Amino acid sequence: MLITSMLQHDPMHRPSIAELFQHPWMQGDVPSHAEILKEFQQRNLQVVEEREKEREARQQAKADAAGIDFAGMRANPDEVKIDAYVSDFQGATQFFTTVQPAQIEDALRKLCVQKEFAYDFKEGKQVMNFTYETHKGVEMATQIDTGDSIVPDDAETEAELEKAFATIGKRKLDIEVRITKKEEENFCVQFTCKEGDKFAFSQAYKDVTTGILDFAVDKDYIIEASV
Repeated sequence: MLITSMLQHDPMHRPSIAELFQHPWMQGDVPSHAEILKEFQQRNLQVVEEREKEREARQQAKADAAGIDFAGMRANPDEVKIDAYVSDFQGATQFFTTVQPAQIEDALRKLCVQKEFAYDFKEGKQVMNFTYETHKGVEMATQIDTGDSIVPDDAETEAELEKAFATIGKRKLDIEVRITKKEEENFCVQFTCKEGDKFAFSQAYKDVTTGILDFAVDKDYIIEASV
């Protein structure tokens, strides 16, 4: 009621300063600056705790759904060393996560197996290298249009066409994935394009992190990208 009266369009209908001070709400106790600060700190703490619980539950659900298939993993995973995170790592596109490195490595390995990408693990390091292909080629035509007529193609021309069509739109990227430890139970997953088109690498990174590694990407952190 007080706010409504103060916002009246006609100034004659608005309360004066003296009338405002006589309102019951203005006669009550006024909290000190310290009390207000303490109240807002408590509210903020509750919000942060609730967000953290929701984030942990979301990541746990995604991790459980992803699962880990230890077949085809490293022979001695316990001997793999995780380097400390370096904030000024150059040329990397990265995200932070609380998901264990073994789960991330397993998800990437499954992607490589499914897509028939070549991959290997760096001995003793939490580093994986794989060749990402942005396009697997297109279906080859069975006949050649000469402009005048359609004639069957011979074996030599067919071989040339197959080679040409196989490379149309196809880009190979040599990618290194390095997992480092930022702090306890907090890891950084760094992608680096060792060889290949940088723009295609940006798209490949987006496809991998929003697809196969969606369960690991921590949405509360900003993904840092550089090409």
